[in-house]
Amino acid sequence: MHTNLADGALEAPPNGRPESRPHYRTGGNVPPFNAVYDEYVPLLRRCLRGILPRSLYSAEGEDLIQEVFLAFAIRPPVVRSDAQLRCWLITVARSKAFSALRKQRLRTNCTIIDSF
Repeated sequence: MHTNLADGALEAPPNGRPESRPHYRTGGNVPPFNAVYDEYVPLLRRCLRGILPRSLYSAEGEDLIQEVFLAFAIRPPVVRSDAQLRCWLITVARSKAFSALRKQRLRTNCTIIDSF
């Protein structure tokens, strides 16, 4: 909970909800970015290799991993444990992989139409 240092009364946080648990965004047990990166890059590579075709992974796989960690650096998730952080990273990676697949499909369709 946030406290008003002037009079010691409790005040609501900016989002209006009380913060009763520690999470990565506002302090407490914040893991260093490099530690999170080093620990989860192999997992995300395996996840993306399972979703993307080999040609797309070799072209865009590392870029997608960088996008996942850019999202983590810009707006870290509100999580209580390492398991929740792992799930969040995998969810973001899957979302970015499916977006890349959709973009590839659109590029392929546009190429076929342009060839007529």
